[in-house]
Amino acid sequence: SDLGPMTFGHEEGEVFLGRDFARRPDYSEDTARKIDAEVNRIVTTAYQRGKQIILENRPALDAIAAELLEKESLDGDEVYALIERASGRKVPHTTKAKAEAAPPGDPTVPAAEQKDVGPGPAPSGLVPAPV
Repeated sequence: SDLGPMTFGHEEGEVFLGRDFARRPDYSEDTARKIDAEVNRIVTTAYQRGKQIILENRPALDAIAAELLEKESLDGDEVYALIERASGRKVPHTTKAKAEAAPPGDPTVPAAEQKDVGPGPAPSGLVPAPV
């Protein structure tokens, strides 16, 4: 971003009846235009990328939708198989068996697929404070 990692606007007041914090502009109209242009650029770029991903993967999405109409639910391996069949290319993925065999925190296994082993030590040696 041309604006850098900065925060614009000054919070004031308390939240009242679900209203958000009031912001008082502490920047110029020129800076406000730059902020608007940057937000517009980010949103437009993300939209175009999302649309491109959907269009490139439309056959796989259609195959998944058709299978869901038949079966109502699919597991991860079934989804990967449909993607591979529709796209004609191998898709790297993690099976459930690999996720269960992986130690907690294994970076090769998505956190959502890791077996829950209960509370472990806090990251960086942090100790939770009693409530």
